[in-house]
Amino acid sequence: MQRWAQHAGMVNSKIEEHLLIVYEPECASIDVQHSMAAVGESFKEGERYILLDTGGGTVDIAFHEMTKNNKMSEFHHPAGGPYGSTYVDEEFVKLLNKLFGEELMNKF
Repeated sequence: MQRWAQHAGMVNSKIEEHLLIVYEPECASIDVQHSMAAVGESFKEGERYILLDTGGGTVDIAFHEMTKNNKMSEFHHPAGGPYGSTYVDEEFVKLLNKLFGEELMNKF
C-alpha cells in the first residue's frame, strides 16, 4: 500500500513514517485524542481506556494505555465481532413480531 501511495504522489518516501497503516479502532482513538486536545483535555501517562467502535455490521473493541510523549499502546488484545447495529435492528424486529404478531408488524 505504501508503494502505491508513493506512486500516486500521496506520500513522500523521504519522510519517515509519512504514511502509517493502522486499524480502524486506532484511527478512532487518535481522533478522540485530537478532539480532546481541541478543548484543552488529554489523557495522562498511565491512563487506560476502552474504545468501542460500533458500526453497522461489527463492533471493534480496543484497549489502550497512554505512555510517554502522548503515545498509546495496547494493554489488551483487540476484540470484537459481528455485533453491529444491523444485528441489533434484526433482533428488535424479532421482538416486536413476538410481542405484536408478525401480521400486524408487516403493515408497518
